[in-house]
Amino acid sequence: MFEMLMLSFVGGMLCYAALLIFSEGLNRYHSSSQKLVRSSLEGAHHIYSGAGVIFSGCYFGICLIAGFSSLSFVEGAGFQYLMAPLLAMAAAGFLDDIFDFHWFPRLVFYSSVSLYFVFQTEPLVLQFDPKIVDMRLINGFLGALILLGLTNVYNFMDGIDGMAASEALFVLISSCCITYFYSGSLPSLFIFLLFGPLTAFLVLNFPRAKIYMGDSGSIFLGFFFGALILHQIDIPLWSWLILLSWFVGDGVSTLIVRLLRGQNLTIKHQTHAYQHLENVLGTVKTLGIVHSLNLFWLFPIAILSFKNPEHGSILFLIAVFPLSVFHLYCGAGQLKPKFSRET
Repeated sequence: MFEMLMLSFVGGMLCYAALLIFSEGLNRYHSSSQKLVRSSLEGAHHIYSGAGVIFSGCYFGICLIAGFSSLSFVEGAGFQYLMAPLLAMAAAGFLDDIFDFHWFPRLVFYSSVSLYFVFQTEPLVLQFDPKIVDMRLINGFLGALILLGLTNVYNFMDGIDGMAASEALFVLISSCCITYFYSGSLPSLFIFLLFGPLTAFLVLNFPRAKIYMGDSGSIFLGFFFGALILHQIDIPLWSWLILLSWFVGDGVSTLIVRLLRGQNLTIKHQTHAYQHLENVLGTVKTLGIVHSLNLFWLFPIAILSFKNPEHGSILFLIAVFPLSVFHLYCGAGQLKPKFSRET
């Protein structure tokens, strides 16, 4: 346990130093790095995008220090089967931060990486009778679809200061607490090692942010959580999904409403529930609402799901349904919420 803490701490310190250098470098060479600069909503300062490549890079570095042999995340499959796709996704996200690729080549690349991952590691997404259907083929494509969906949903949620990073930390801390206190075992090392770099990033990303995650971070985190979910690392699939229910509910609700309204789903927008909340209440209050629901609603249900895995799907529906109603009330996929600053 001490070695895990030290590795994560060292990774966090290195990440913090690298992020300061990254931010200072963009500040000095502002004209040549314009594509990595986004103005804040207030317009008073600049937020430097693409910083996700720093914390993901530091994570890869401390994983190398720890050694692949101790980081096998699923029996019979080496850690490189997670490392290689994660590296590819983080690198592709960083290039997209710079060049802003069209959605179609991005979709093709992300789909290819997802298919590679699921067919190399073979997560058992659903159980079928092998005498009736080719279980490997169905599980492969279903797993790739889930992985691709989680990656894109997480990418949608990186829209305000501190949101994506704090949500990731909540999910990771919650899963580690459930694992340690309810199963009596230590959390998986490759999950624990992300704490340090992610915390260092959040320090500079918390309102008012000095840096911005960008696709290099959100795509990396989405794929990372997708891998955890598919292989049910430490906690069951439904417990992972319950912990991520704010993002899943907001993303799916927004997608369905925009689809029903006949909008182009490939065009960037700012109609997620959390974005409407942020416009009305501000960033800090929005984060407070999100994490209050995470802590007092989703976390207890995730514990119940862990202790009663046979009821996981029902508990997931119980967790996500009221959240989806709240998302719709907050204006998910709509031009404005049902409430306003005046009301």
